[in-house]
Amino acid sequence: MPDTYANWAALAAAETAGVDYRIEVRTTDSDMSHIAIHGGGIEGGTTELANATALATGGQYYSMLGLKNTGNSVLHITSTHFDEPQAVAMQNSVYYTVSYHGYSGDERITHLGGADLVLRDEIGAALSAAGFAVDIASTEIDGNDPLNITQRNRRGLGVQLELSRGQRAAFFPGGDLSRAMRESGQRTPAFRAYVAALASVLSPPADDGRLRVFARDQNLQRIGRIDDHTTITVVPRKNAIGAYTLEISADSPQTGLLVEGNGLIVQTSRGDTVLSGPIRTVDWARSATEPGKLTVGGVDDTEVLSRYTCWPNPTSAIGSQTASVYKISTASTETGMRDLVNLNAGPGAQASRKHPLLTLATNGLRGPALAREVNQFDNLLTVLQDIANAANLGFRVIQVASNLQFQVYTPADRSGTARFSFGLGNLTDASYSTTPPTCTRAVVVAGGGTSPRVCKTYDRADPLFPGLVLEQFVDQTSVDTASVDLAAQMDQAGAEALTNGAGKGSLAVSPVDIPELRYGRDYNVGDVISAQLRGGDWYTDTVGEVTLTDGAADGTQVKATIGGDASDTVVARIYSYIAQLKKGLGRLQTRKAA
Repeated sequence: MPDTYANWAALAAAETAGVDYRIEVRTTDSDMSHIAIHGGGIEGGTTELANATALATGGQYYSMLGLKNTGNSVLHITSTHFDEPQAVAMQNSVYYTVSYHGYSGDERITHLGGADLVLRDEIGAALSAAGFAVDIASTEIDGNDPLNITQRNRRGLGVQLELSRGQRAAFFPGGDLSRAMRESGQRTPAFRAYVAALASVLSPPADDGRLRVFARDQNLQRIGRIDDHTTITVVPRKNAIGAYTLEISADSPQTGLLVEGNGLIVQTSRGDTVLSGPIRTVDWARSATEPGKLTVGGVDDTEVLSRYTCWPNPTSAIGSQTASVYKISTASTETGMRDLVNLNAGPGAQASRKHPLLTLATNGLRGPALAREVNQFDNLLTVLQDIANAANLGFRVIQVASNLQFQVYTPADRSGTARFSFGLGNLTDASYSTTPPTCTRAVVVAGGGTSPRVCKTYDRADPLFPGLVLEQFVDQTSVDTASVDLAAQMDQAGAEALTNGAGKGSLAVSPVDIPELRYGRDYNVGDVISAQLRGGDWYTDTVGEVTLTDGAADGTQVKATIGGDASDTVVARIYSYIAQLKKGLGRLQTRKAA
């Protein structure tokens, strides 16, 4: 039966708080939330279970309770539409979630769902060991949708428990689920045993700064944890293919999981996924003095985009690819990027081209309007890089639940909080380098075939070589100069050429993770951070690449590369900064020589 109210605003406008419903919230410093969005008389027993488990584990608690004498079902808002502000705010603050729901049926059973498969299975094992019947939820109630409030925590992963009416009734004397019984505080031994089983596994993992490594099979199902490796080096990159290398003893019983075709999921100790991707190489080595070891190499899931090209008519068969370009005209950059992925590799692609596990995150409409022509069969990843870098957006493909998800994001500005310097004691070394420009003037030529020729130049002075002019021809002759968006297309082509050909600066810093500032929690690849360089000046730019090395003895070491991708709409700020620094040093040397 469809919901009476499509969202929280509709419910709140029609129902009376304190009479028809009540919201209960209890916040703590825990990273875990226990939520019952269909509590009270809607799905009886879920509020009480969420509250008791939160109290037993120190977790945060939220419930929306139906208070009507009858007809509480009208207060039911399906989980993918539930947007009550306090619930959303709590979910935005936590990394782990257990959501408690009620399901019909007299059988005493709990259906296990949600996208946090590891925690889901741990809960299932604990409940089963305590004598409670469990199974994996069917698709209709598995709670795996990314829009489900269960998944809307900071990891995008939660657990949804669907308890049958028979199981919930067993928690109260006489199987009485009435409001009077629920509010009386009376509970059965089964209730206390259920809460104890949940509490045994629902303490968040220790935030020790170490990386967690899991193996997955070809269907993206987790098949085990890798925890006896010698070292692992992980290199996530902004708008590029990341990589990882893992070393492990050849005698480890876990080597059976590390085969070509399988993959790895690497997470921080708090559960954020740093990188996921397929295993590409498994090399064995042994010497007379050293025992055998395996070196496992792989790439991140963004690599899947490099396998596809951009067809001029992506919805048509190969024999119908008569156009020479694919035209994009969208109100936001993200929409255009999503269309390219969707039609060439994602759910909207032809069956023969569709990647069966690739999905798209919700469209956030990020970035300015996009008007562009993509040349026939250009590589999909390369096109996305050009578009995203010009709009200062980030994108990646990462595993979410049992799918690969294409995500677009706006780099978060953390320059006020993620600050590194030798003086603060959270920086061990720093170095910078520059790469000269290859284009400071883009000569864009459109038309000339079936329409009049239009030429225009776009200039961008290089801060290190201000008088240098490097012209580059940008071929837009396939563009019809009678097009209403001619100017926008030429502007876009000129901006991309100047961005790709701009001088690049690369700052490499080795931050020290401290309790107050840690990679994966307080800043990530694509975020904007600050570093204090020579002369005491603070420099701010985007983290383009991070190298994380986790060894058995040393913990996780972080090496961040800032700038280097020329992702600014003008010139990479690091390059400009280095240009100013070098000019300052030149003036100083001149004064000394005099």
